Amino acid sequence: MECLMGIGMKELASLAGVSQTTVSLVLNGKADGRIARVKQEKVRELAKQYNYRPNLSAKSLRQQKQYTIGVSMPMPVNTGYSDMLSLVQEKLAERGYMALFSFWKTVEGIEKAFESIFLHNVDGIIAWDYHECLAREKIPAVIYGAEIPGFDAVMQDYAFSSKTTVKYLLELGHVEIGYLGPLEDPRAEFLRQNLEEARLPVREEWFIPAKGTLPGGNDAMPEFLSLKKHPTALVAQNDSIAAGAMFCAIRSGIRIPEDLSVIGFNNTVTAAFTLPPLTTFNTYTNDLADALVDLLMKRLETPDMPVQVSKIRPELVIRESCKSITEKEVK
Repeated sequence: MECLMGIGMKELASLAGVSQTTVSLVLNGKADGRIARVKQEKVRELAKQYNYRPNLSAKSLRQQKQYTIGVSMPMPVNTGYSDMLSLVQEKLAERGYMALFSFWKTVEGIEKAFESIFLHNVDGIIAWDYHECLAREKIPAVIYGAEIPGFDAVMQDYAFSSKTTVKYLLELGHVEIGYLGPLEDPRAEFLRQNLEEARLPVREEWFIPAKGTLPGGNDAMPEFLSLKKHPTALVAQNDSIAAGAMFCAIRSGIRIPEDLSVIGFNNTVTAAFTLPPLTTFNTYTNDLADALVDLLMKRLETPDMPVQVSKIRPELVIRESCKSITEKEVK
């Protein structure tokens, strides 16, 4: 039964049958190697079930912390990002921290988004992009999606997913492969590299810019449709772009996957409900959120530790949006 009012550390310790010290170690990410994993899981489950609320004001005065973490990322938020935001907020709350969100819509807005976080004197920052003001302010930060010298980072293993994508499409007989998404995204560059390594054509007109949303995928497809020669497979930067592209393609008379194979990225709920269901990559969002929060907590506890970069390897999820070229020709 969920307790809406919330309980304190003493009550949580009593429910879990452990000491308050054990509760503190678990919820502050210091229990590994000290507390049995079964006990850790029990404490976290009960904390969530009974809506554990730490006394942040007393704790803040005692330790001179705000117990607030800034989270900065671009808008609009696609489904994959929104899932991770929710998980990051949940995992910070388990550690006794509040998440303070700040968003930007343009590159010019990044600095303002960070400055709005700085005004609240946060303990640390989880950032979906980098700006030099982070280094200037000297606030502990973890960057998601990019390696920046001097900063901890958590990343998808895009090199692995791109190589896997090209290998899979080659096995299906595809040698003409395009890309749809932000051209500055590392996935675009890795795809170029892997196509070159496989001695496949890299045609710039097949790398089509698109905003990272479902409407963005739909709006970018007219450029694809205007091409004199189409690639036989299209790699989308994320599932939302892929779904939008598929919608436009089908309405324009292009059959998926008979005429065009499509691969997404993130394995969001959307991917299972496109027509046909979308082949994509499971990015293990929960593991990414865990890594972001864990790494920042370690940095707050040990400010002088060496810079760490954590890479999470995605897994190909094969559905029905890709088709063998050989199979098509035989029919």
